[in-house]
Amino acid sequence: MCLRLLIVFVLLALPGIGQAVCTMQNFAGTYAVTGEGTVLMPSTDGTQTTAAPAAIIGVESLSNAGAVTGWWTANIGGQVYDWEIVEGKAVLNPDCTGTVTGKVKIKGSDDVLPGEVTHTIIAINREPKLISGITTKSLSGYVIDSLTWTRIAPAGAPQPPCSMAEFSGSYIGTGEGTVLTTPPGATDVAPVPMSWTFLGYVDPQGKWTLGKGGGWIAGGDPVTYGFASITTTVAADCTGEFRFTLLDPATNKTLPGESIAKLLVIRTQGKTAVKLLYTQGVLGKPITAETWTKIGPLPVQ
Repeated sequence: MCLRLLIVFVLLALPGIGQAVCTMQNFAGTYAVTGEGTVLMPSTDGTQTTAAPAAIIGVESLSNAGAVTGWWTANIGGQVYDWEIVEGKAVLNPDCTGTVTGKVKIKGSDDVLPGEVTHTIIAINREPKLISGITTKSLSGYVIDSLTWTRIAPAGAPQPPCSMAEFSGSYIGTGEGTVLTTPPGATDVAPVPMSWTFLGYVDPQGKWTLGKGGGWIAGGDPVTYGFASITTTVAADCTGEFRFTLLDPATNKTLPGESIAKLLVIRTQGKTAVKLLYTQGVLGKPITAETWTKIGPLPVQ
């Protein structure tokens, strides 16, 4: 993380790459927020610390005056939380550094959780507007993470609605993270690192046709899973759901359970990307970062 921040500072200092002055007025708007990292949770007696993998997606609105509203969905150690931001405040300095702070409440509740969240940020004064940040204060425990805000609509210009007709097309997807599962021959749940890639076409009804290539790496070993079913839905607010079931590589029978991910469509400068946050999985509890990139409206041969 320190190396990443150093690279950003160096780039901004290079001749010809220096940024214009940043203000809340030119950064106000609606942002898609994505992030991943680790939460260090202390035990109740304070004698131990548990490292829990974490990932979030959300949408935040930043006003000209710096007020912040919005929502996050977070998966922390396999537990999924839906939060709303209250008393949010963004401060952006002329040198494009700043902070985003706020309190949160459980979605649908009036009870504000104790504590406050603070993000230290660097704004990238280009189009599309980007903000990179880390969490420096959390509700509980310590957080080691990286966050990205991507502006999807400027202030006063609502994000155009999404539809399955527009969303359909060919996508290449990649993901990596941790799945909390019980490995073969073991009795206890353990974190298993996993990564995967795929190529596929989704039609206007949300049905997928997968292309050649792709695969999974689970705990360092290549694994080939077939899909028994795979569907996607996208709502007008550009959120949606991705669902699939898997086939057992040994028996070709459908494995028990279903994987479900909440998705967020991000459209900038004519390009479409999708960020996903899993809420349950066939192979265990996934805490992963997955990205799809649209490569065209038609099926890839």
